[in-house]
Amino acid sequence: MQIEEILKKLERFEGRFPTAAVAQAIKRREEIAPRLLGILESLAGDPAPYLEGDQRCDYLFALYLLAKFRDTRAYPLVLRICRLPDDIADALLGDVISQNLGSILASVAGGDEAGLKALVEDPGIDEWIRDAALSALVTGVATGERTRGEVMAYLARLFETLPREEGHIWASLAHSALDLCPIEVKQQILDAFEQELIDPFEISPEDIEDALRKGIDTAMEDLPRRGHRLIDDLELDMGWMDGFQEEESPYEPLAPHENPYDDAEDPYDPFAPELGFPEPYQREGPKIGRNEQCPCGSGRKYKKCCGR
Repeated sequence: MQIEEILKKLERFEGRFPTAAVAQAIKRREEIAPRLLGILESLAGDPAPYLEGDQRCDYLFALYLLAKFRDTRAYPLVLRICRLPDDIADALLGDVISQNLGSILASVAGGDEAGLKALVEDPGIDEWIRDAALSALVTGVATGERTRGEVMAYLARLFETLPREEGHIWASLAHSALDLCPIEVKQQILDAFEQELIDPFEISPEDIEDALRKGIDTAMEDLPRRGHRLIDDLELDMGWMDGFQEEESPYEPLAPHENPYDDAEDPYDPFAPELGFPEPYQREGPKIGRNEQCPCGSGRKYKKCCGR
């Protein structure tokens, strides 16, 4: 498969993950990396062409592939993309921000802290991107690029220096501390609760006690499980995206009232009403966008209310 053919396969969502094209891209890393960097350079310089239609995804593959390659040349480009106006960054990245941006940043940062801290401390940046930058710093602890003490000292400083205004960044700060076991900053977190800087919907005092009971050693072991890991398996890391979910099942539908267990000696329906199990969850109504008004009536965006 030629480079042009690989890039063409990665350009649009086609209902399934392009496993073969991604495998070829990884195999031909040295050849394709400059092209992927070019895509990110183009995106950072003029995002407009990437906002035309909702099926383009070559820039997403560029982000994830360069993260897998640990290509530090992508780092300044990702930082520039993070600094695009909120509405543009959100339209381009969507749930990537909350799902994987922290891992992407950590994967291309090469141990650098300055760019990540600049994102965290900039009140003009989307709070969820600031959250991802904090997560990337904690991921550096999980990978051994920095020590727990260094990151905890930075978090402690943020508790003292961030503007005392309620916002998601305070919950992000508390979550980062909890992931590392918040022994040193327990009182600062409680003070933030007292000053109503942390929404109790996002985190509770009980969460603090639970984290303290685990202790530092367990907290360190749990970091990868809590999402603090580098990008590695693209099919796993990107598989949650709607663009890779086939709209129709590949299996033949059952005829009305057809029971797949009819011929079994001991038919068993795991959702039989008499067994007291709930029906499988099915979403009612249309999917709610992260930037749409929350249906609960709070007046806030869904991503900053019930969509957290």
